[in-house]
Amino acid sequence: MNRVLIPFVFFFLLGTTLWGQTIEKKWNFTSVETAEGTPLFDVRSETDSLILNDGSFSYTLAAKDSLKATGDYIYQDNLLVFFYSTPTDTIRRYRVTELTDTTLRFSENDVVYSFSGAIATPFEEMLVEESETIAVNTDLGVGISANSIGRGLIGMLFLITVCFLLSSNRRKINWRLVLSGLALQLIFAVLVLKVDFVAYGFDWVSRKVVEFLNIAEQGALFVFGKLVDPSASMGYIFAFKVLPTIVFFSAFTSLLYYLGVLQVIVKGLAWVMSKTMQLSGAESLAAAANVFIGQTEAPLVVKPYLENMTKSEMLCLMVGGMATIAGGVLAAFIAFLGGDSITEQAIFAKHLLTASIMSAPAAIIIAKMLYPETETVNRKLNISKEKVGTNVLDAISRGTSDGLRLAVNVGAMLLVFTALMGVA
Repeated sequence: MNRVLIPFVFFFLLGTTLWGQTIEKKWNFTSVETAEGTPLFDVRSETDSLILNDGSFSYTLAAKDSLKATGDYIYQDNLLVFFYSTPTDTIRRYRVTELTDTTLRFSENDVVYSFSGAIATPFEEMLVEESETIAVNTDLGVGISANSIGRGLIGMLFLITVCFLLSSNRRKINWRLVLSGLALQLIFAVLVLKVDFVAYGFDWVSRKVVEFLNIAEQGALFVFGKLVDPSASMGYIFAFKVLPTIVFFSAFTSLLYYLGVLQVIVKGLAWVMSKTMQLSGAESLAAAANVFIGQTEAPLVVKPYLENMTKSEMLCLMVGGMATIAGGVLAAFIAFLGGDSITEQAIFAKHLLTASIMSAPAAIIIAKMLYPETETVNRKLNISKEKVGTNVLDAISRGTSDGLRLAVNVGAMLLVFTALMGVA
């Protein structure tokens, strides 16, 4: 397995050098003005600059009391999102209206920011990139720095230590499983975040997921009319805009399960986890199913095994359900966080899909450390043949009913906990 995995990872990591991002360079401020062209303040092109490098940004503005800002950024489909770490922890979204080798212009509300950048030779670009990386990494918590990596390692070691101390049988902890799970997470994160064609693939999937989820709006418009239209006088109404997406996605998931499509995807992901982490067949199937369907539906995949599952396997099944995002809730998060912007929905869809997949091996690590396996387990990957309905319409109807209950629960929980936060 390792002989196959190592070359695979190597060639994927090699792909990071194949594509470049023209937006990543040092840009000098040329103007900050209103949409009508009125300057808001004078800029100093020789000193005021914006540096975009490897997912991190930093800029200085002398005219704004020598303002210095740093953080991380995402650029996709002409949407530039800055996640500020200094001077304040906030998020700001900009619409890129022009991007060439020498010009960058983006806007926020009615403010337009203009920049200029020189075309450098490959050697000059290497020097600039190196100097910018050093400058950016000196700011704590910005981009991939020793500080941020150290923070992540401390967090992982702390969680592993807590699980070790709370373990029911410390001597039986399978450290090979723990290391394999961490490696699986790391490899997936590198592929999605650093390998361009994998990242583009996930971007494409995210956009298609968002486009598909927006189909639910057609049914919502028919039932609720103008209450779904955010541009109407009543504005954006969560109950009519987001919750119908949960019902629709739940019904569609039930249909995929009935047709056997979901089982094929689940079995593929389960095979990867069973080979790398040496899990039982039931654990692998349940963990993979939790990525796509909810905690209530996932046990159906391993229903024949439930009666004979060990306590360790049962805990793994339950923790996996808590750690991942059910399909209906995933749809709600995408609609809620992205609002009316298709681009922002795609960005959040990519992040949520990545987090949900990476959470599967993380949940297994936690469960297997808290309650290590001490008994003989069944390692066969046989998915239950039980149907969720007698025919296609019955499967859709059952999925719709389940989604309706989930949507009502989500709405009720949000109502109560938002009110309690207001009290606090």
